[in-house]
Amino acid sequence: MEERGFRVYNLDEIAGATDHLPKLPEMPDLSHFKADDLIAKSLDNVKESEHPFYHERTCYSYHKPSRQVSLCWNYQLHQVLSMTNSIVPGPGLPFDIPKVEQDETKIASLVKESFICDAWQKKLPRRIRVPFTGYHPVNNQMASKVPYEVKFLYQRGEPTRFGIPVRRSIETLIRNFLRRCRLLDASREVDDFNHMEHTLIRQFFERHGKLVRIFLPIQNLLTASKPIKPFDVDSEHIKDLRAPDLAPMNSLIKMDPINVYRQVNNFPVLSSEHPRPHVTMGVDATYAPEQRFSDYRIAAESLIRAFTLALGQVRLFEGDLQRPIVIPFVFTTGDKFHFSVFQLNSLDLEDPTKVNYFWHEEQTTKLFDMCQFQEALPVLEGLNCEAFDKFYALYNLGNARS
Repeated sequence: MEERGFRVYNLDEIAGATDHLPKLPEMPDLSHFKADDLIAKSLDNVKESEHPFYHERTCYSYHKPSRQVSLCWNYQLHQVLSMTNSIVPGPGLPFDIPKVEQDETKIASLVKESFICDAWQKKLPRRIRVPFTGYHPVNNQMASKVPYEVKFLYQRGEPTRFGIPVRRSIETLIRNFLRRCRLLDASREVDDFNHMEHTLIRQFFERHGKLVRIFLPIQNLLTASKPIKPFDVDSEHIKDLRAPDLAPMNSLIKMDPINVYRQVNNFPVLSSEHPRPHVTMGVDATYAPEQRFSDYRIAAESLIRAFTLALGQVRLFEGDLQRPIVIPFVFTTGDKFHFSVFQLNSLDLEDPTKVNYFWHEEQTTKLFDMCQFQEALPVLEGLNCEAFDKFYALYNLGNARS
């Protein structure tokens, strides 16, 4: 092999190829537990104070939203702005959205491929809200009619449905959009960025004198070799702006107080020596069958994920915030998109004068009104290519401002 010009590696060189990666943290002593108790399900029966990851200090955690863990209804964005000590410098995004010159039929084909033209068929979950079919038990059988327009029927039985799962449709749509962006960005080298899917991020920080943990999955991350340049903001315009004050409450309300946790930060990029360690875009989605996310809730979910990414980015470089970190973020429900840009200026969340910036669109951008089969024909109505133009603008932000 050496005579033909190929380099031959020995076992010692291969074994030392991962020496630059950070070492795994030490596990707690589990010798006093039986083998059966170390199974995750068996640990549920162990007393909390005897759990191997038990801590005396309570941690306020925000993870998968539920009835117990959520944000304040109709005040989700205010709560997260207060938690991250952030302000909104102005309406909309901090840069102009250029118009992408392309054929709309190509965008339409990407949408149809994601929501209609997929051979993957699964049994779909039962819908709580069934679209109105024309028959209503009150309007059709009683003299007095309901005083509102009927669009859905709740708890109405319907036949078993088979189709494309919501999660698969949205994941395919995001992949198609990213692939289309790569084709349009011919000046950008293919190996200049890294695309990661189904990542999980966990970060701890102090707020209001308490320990806070953000533990959330993020579907797509793009990283590059150079960070995005921070945006300049008129200091006179924002000198009086402060993060929302939730007194007499604080921003940790409705978060889960836990004592069993592992205080280790997790970031998808493991080392600062990675050839592409800087996050240039994040994309996440909700896969709930019934979309009940308001625009404020979507903006709050975007902000809390972008802040967590920026915090992990700082700690990747040993906590040295030499200049502000910019994280473009996209949150989608499939039919609508929310675009935002977060800029981390300071790690001091208690100083009201050292605020971070969060630009976002107050209203989500609708991609389409309907995309489904009607009378055995694929139908796409209300296609709005402006959503892809904004998606491409945030995708190209890492290349335009690197």
